[in-house]
Amino acid sequence: MDSLRGLRGLVIDDESPVLAFVSEYLALGRAEIDTARDIENALMILGKKEVDFVVCDMKMPGIDGEGFYRILGEKIPSLQKRIIFSAGDVMGRNTKAFFNSIKNPCIEKPFDLKHLKETIVDLLNSLRR
Repeated sequence: MDSLRGLRGLVIDDESPVLAFVSEYLALGRAEIDTARDIENALMILGKKEVDFVVCDMKMPGIDGEGFYRILGEKIPSLQKRIIFSAGDVMGRNTKAFFNSIKNPCIEKPFDLKHLKETIVDLLNSLRR
């Protein structure tokens, strides 16, 4: 697979411009994209729809990316490994410790959208092996 065609994704970010920019780019790649500005709305969407991947910001008000990861471990464990995290402070001590404890990819903000697409494709290809 080298295309997003036919994939369903969820983008979670509390910054509206980032949310719009990323979701529009992925939709141009022929993916069906839902968006959420917080984890509570993301969980409501995931209760109604299945997705192939999630792009989740690490730092958000309320429940953050790590909290989302832990909640999915209880509610939808199969989706945990399909999360791609985005973070502006990848080198922060807590963030670094979290990423060292999981296998999920993390892309550092600001990121190149082509790199995001490649990361999604690579992740899903690796899960199919």
